Formats: sequence, C-alpha cells, structure tokens
Amino acid sequence: MRITELIIVTISVPPQETQRVLDLLAGLSTAVNPELRYELWQTHIEFPAWRCWLGALHEIIGREAFVSARMRYRPAVPSASLSSGEPCRTLL
Repeated sequence: MRITELIIVTISVPPQETQRVLDLLAGLSTAVNPELRYELWQTHIEFPAWRCWLGALHEIIGREAFVSARMRYRPAVPSASLSSGEPCRTLL
C-alpha cells in the first residue's frame, strides 16, 4: 500500500449513538484509535484508515442501523490524491 491510500475517516453521529459506534470500531480485527470531537448535536469520531476499508465501513454502519450517521473521508496527506486498485488488508 502507498501512503496516498491512507485516509482520515469521520463518522458523525448524535451523542447518544457515540458509544455504539465506538463499540463497533473496537470489535474490528484491525485496531482503530479514534479521536472524538464534539459539537452541539453531533459527535465526530475520526480515525486513520486505508481507503479500501471504506466499503466495509459503509456496510458495517448500514448493518448496525445507524440511521443518522454520516461518514466522510479525506486524504491523510493533504497533497495526496486517492488512487484505486491497490491490494488491501482485510478490515473484518
């Protein structure tokens, strides 16, 4: 994997769903070290991840019925562009 495949994922949820998301991330086969940011009606859970994990993360969030969850991502290296087709480690 190249460093350009490293991204920062942000999952935004209402405060009452924060613990459920953290428990979900703790159950992944790969360690995730999230950072929490709080706003009035949202908790933002941020962590570094490989770009190829996005599909699995979307599936997990959808399967767990986080109705109001929003997931966004950005390159971890600001000047990097995201590419595809790289082999990836398994997230689950």
